[in-house]
Amino acid sequence: MFGIILKNIVPVILFLVPIIVVIILTSKTLLLYIEKIHKKEILITVAIILIVDIITLSSILITKNSKYLYNDYNLYENIHVPEMMARRFGVLTTMRLDLQRIMFGLKDTNFIFDPGEKDKESNGEEDEDPIVIEKYNILDIDWEKLIENEKDPTIKNMHEYFSRVTPTKQNEYTGMFKEKNLILIMAESFHTVGLNPKLTPTLYKLANEGFIFKNFYTPFYFGGTGNGEFVAMLSLVPGTNSQGLAKSIDKYLPFAPGNIFKKLGYETRAYHNHTYTYYKRNLSHPNMGYKFLACGNGLEKRMICSRWPNSDYEMIIATVDDYIDKTSFLTYYVTVSGHLNYTKRGNNMVARNWNQVKDLNYSNLTKGYLATQIELDKAIKKLIEELEKADKLKDTVIVMYSDHWPYGLNPNRLKDSGLNDLIYLNEISSYKRNNFIERDHSTLILWNSEMEPVIVEKPVGSLDVLPTILNLFGIPYDSRLLMGRDALSDSDALVIFDNRSWITERGIYNTKTEKFTPFAEQTIDDDYIEHINKVVYERCRISQLILDNDYYR
Repeated sequence: MFGIILKNIVPVILFLVPIIVVIILTSKTLLLYIEKIHKKEILITVAIILIVDIITLSSILITKNSKYLYNDYNLYENIHVPEMMARRFGVLTTMRLDLQRIMFGLKDTNFIFDPGEKDKESNGEEDEDPIVIEKYNILDIDWEKLIENEKDPTIKNMHEYFSRVTPTKQNEYTGMFKEKNLILIMAESFHTVGLNPKLTPTLYKLANEGFIFKNFYTPFYFGGTGNGEFVAMLSLVPGTNSQGLAKSIDKYLPFAPGNIFKKLGYETRAYHNHTYTYYKRNLSHPNMGYKFLACGNGLEKRMICSRWPNSDYEMIIATVDDYIDKTSFLTYYVTVSGHLNYTKRGNNMVARNWNQVKDLNYSNLTKGYLATQIELDKAIKKLIEELEKADKLKDTVIVMYSDHWPYGLNPNRLKDSGLNDLIYLNEISSYKRNNFIERDHSTLILWNSEMEPVIVEKPVGSLDVLPTILNLFGIPYDSRLLMGRDALSDSDALVIFDNRSWITERGIYNTKTEKFTPFAEQTIDDDYIEHINKVVYERCRISQLILDNDYYR
């Protein structure tokens, strides 16, 4: 306990400084005031405070035995979801609980053991099809032996949890891209609304060919870009108050694309056209298996790195020769051209491409965003041209996803102003987006020049990117140890948002409104909602325990 306090002593001291200053500055005035007031007034004040406390605590204790996971008692004692806590208890109490849990931790080693899918429902008829031997994406792990020999209660509970998770089945797409090259691109603020057949023809083409995910979501997690990257590349949920990338720098990450492809003999490189130390990528990316090059550790010698933001197009030109002639390669790009601000003065890429958007019938902010996507489009076009020139295009898979929605389109991004946040996004959206869930409804590009289009209707999220890639490349992995699922398998869909809202194939549960909206006219009982709430809770919690305990090691 004291070790945790010492580890976080700086933020604790900083938090206490204002209180100490106020006490020092007002001590004399406070003493004079206390001397003047009568004992009766003091007793009345104390009594009122006690009554309010008793009522408040009673209202919390009443919910202790509620079957609802996110009841007041659990949020106050056992579960850390700041957004819910602030709505229930107020900002001050949430701040106090937050500080308390930073200092002393949140001791909760009991698991619900509701790790995921229930058995598929039978229609009551016997299956007359021939017996098919199903294969699963699992590794040979002796859970019984691990559980029997483990002394640490938390690790033992984790073993028991994973032993009960339903693994994903291999399917018709397993190994479809075996031994092909892979280019991963996390594109800053990339979004469906930026796809335009005239302005961004390459992005538009790729998004409407290959695997077409009709319901892909990029949840906006606390921590922005760093956690958006963390989720997609590790298939883990970030903590509510932490940067997942920074937290992972000294952890064993066997399923990270760089590590797992490197073991197969691939040349694994990562590039970023901004500062190499940002989000501690200089430590996290080598740990994920990449030779990492960015502005500050060598990329500035090949391209101009002094602009804001720097050019994605120029990054491709500066780096493609590093890997294009390799037998097998995995290349990971983290782009920056799409970053806010979306003004000519605040964004060099907006100024560069302004002539192509200036006459559009949109606000200047929206035109500015589209100008940044033109730079990204030029980069991807150049990449494809170079792959084709080297006769590598047909043997290369391109996967592109975003870190988060383009929140630079929100003029009120420093405060929650409801639908006003989405005015500019809706200017270029094909339909009206009216909440954070539709705000995060975006695009995943998964494309190879030789494949026929495949439409995927089920809900898919950033967590599912990694397991989907591993299955397509036929790489052995254990699907029970990742929080996402192969999007092309028959596993139940589950998209998890930062505030514990979720989407399944049956509908959407919004924790802000605490309401479930079914996709079709069907009756969904409370038990189903509570079941998914527990699954979401465990996946969020187990993600943190994996990092906290370096579990994969």
